Amino acid sequence: MEYFGHHSKPYPKHVGARLCRDCEADITAKQLSAVRCDDCLPAWKNEARRRRWAEDPDLRRRQQADAANRRRARIRGNGRERYERLDVFERDRWRCRLCSFSVDQAAQWPDPLSAAIDHVVPIAAGGPDTLSNVQLAHQGCNWRKSSKDSIGIGPDEFIHPAVVARFLGKKEPGPEASPARHLND
Repeated sequence: MEYFGHHSKPYPKHVGARLCRDCEADITAKQLSAVRCDDCLPAWKNEARRRRWAEDPDLRRRQQADAANRRRARIRGNGRERYERLDVFERDRWRCRLCSFSVDQAAQWPDPLSAAIDHVVPIAAGGPDTLSNVQLAHQGCNWRKSSKDSIGIGPDEFIHPAVVARFLGKKEPGPEASPARHLND
């Protein structure tokens, strides 16, 4: 182990037997960067994943949602590119693109006022899962939109009652709740 302190290179091949960190099995024949045997590695990876999920409870839900979007886009052949949720939220300046009201950054799922990724052209309707086809929406507005195509439909149809109650103090959205009024808030 002192070799790493003196040199910034991996173990030389002439170093003696290497042992698994967990069960101390001989792993000399494995790749030089390996520290666990084939039997211990899957259990260690699962435990590391569980630790990350325990530290960030929302991480598991985000990873599962991302995997579901990738799978749906792959099955339909719509196309897929990687993007970060936070990049989409920052690009849209934390404003719901369906109702134009601001999104509460502290709200957590399943709160209807929490942030969600909305596909402009839904994957179910043939839209790709790409950065140019996603936008920020309130979770409630996204639920209300469902898999409808938002092109050519008035924005008042997508405003969730919880959003209206929070921002306008009303029970149902009306014509005076037009999102165009709130774009410059």
